[in-house]
Amino acid sequence: MTHFVMTEEQVQQSVAGARIESAVSVAIAQADKMSECGGCHMTVVRTKRHGICIYHDYQMKVAKDEIIEEIYSTENGFIFRSAA
Repeated sequence: MTHFVMTEEQVQQSVAGARIESAVSVAIAQADKMSECGGCHMTVVRTKRHGICIYHDYQMKVAKDEIIEEIYSTENGFIFRSAA
């Protein structure tokens, strides 16, 4: 049997990564539901002050300076696209 030893920093990074993926998964599922109910396209974004949020197109135009990146789900995982 082989053992894998991680440093404390690696453990913290791994846990943080899992939390982000979980939060993004929940946000994307919620954005999909909101899009179906409201008929408006919703995008999951990460903002400077509020972390991971769901924005519709109008909010994204208004809050351009607040958005750090847009997050999309694909078959191969998440795509994090920097906001312009």
